[in-house]
Amino acid sequence: LVPEAGSFGYRWLLARLYIGAGAVKILSCDKSWKDLSAVHWHFQSQPLPNPVGEWAYLHLPQGICEFMTVTVLVAEMAAPFLFLAPSAAVRRFAFVLNVVLMVGIAAFGNFGPLQILLIVIGLALLDDLPPLSATVPVGTNQGEEQTYVDQDLVHRGHLDEFDALSVGLSTVCVALSAGGAAWAMIDVGARCPELLPISPLVYDLIALGGVAAIYPLLSEGIESLGPSLVSLAILASSSAVMANGLG
Repeated sequence: LVPEAGSFGYRWLLARLYIGAGAVKILSCDKSWKDLSAVHWHFQSQPLPNPVGEWAYLHLPQGICEFMTVTVLVAEMAAPFLFLAPSAAVRRFAFVLNVVLMVGIAAFGNFGPLQILLIVIGLALLDDLPPLSATVPVGTNQGEEQTYVDQDLVHRGHLDEFDALSVGLSTVCVALSAGGAAWAMIDVGARCPELLPISPLVYDLIALGGVAAIYPLLSEGIESLGPSLVSLAILASSSAVMANGLG
């Protein structure tokens, strides 16, 4: 009934899963995440190793394992902010990042349908793509070539990728994403008593979620009040637990 709110709910779920997964790795103060050997040991100690994981544990060079460990940490701390960006280009990049990470995890182990579910949930990042049957011709003056435009996208304001509101909020999302990546890199090299607190990132993500929830209202006006209120309800139902658990 409210597809915009449904899309926001799935993107918010992905953001929560990612930041939680990244934070517990670093805040656990486990030595393997500090010396970047975690992925190497993961190949052996995961619940259901497959032949590829066994081969990687025995033969994959240490440098590659360390690079994979850093990639996982940075992706899990940076991607949540990209999931909430209004920019279609940013969200498509985040979609690719999610797919690559999930396929990589599935290639080296067996976690059942988890990675497939997260890829399917990530399809919400592509909700701006026009349906093939919804295009209509415009510019039909004699002698002019017809241009096909999706009416629903016009209504939802997605054709103007570079309006000030979209650019501003997307820039904030990218900046916070860079902050999440920096937090991961700094805390990997820090001793446990010197870890940077994660609470600022958690509160920033919740605040960003609030703005993303009302983005339809800000960009399209009062007609989008309903979806924005539903999105805010989704955010409120989980943000307090999230703040208490990670903040």
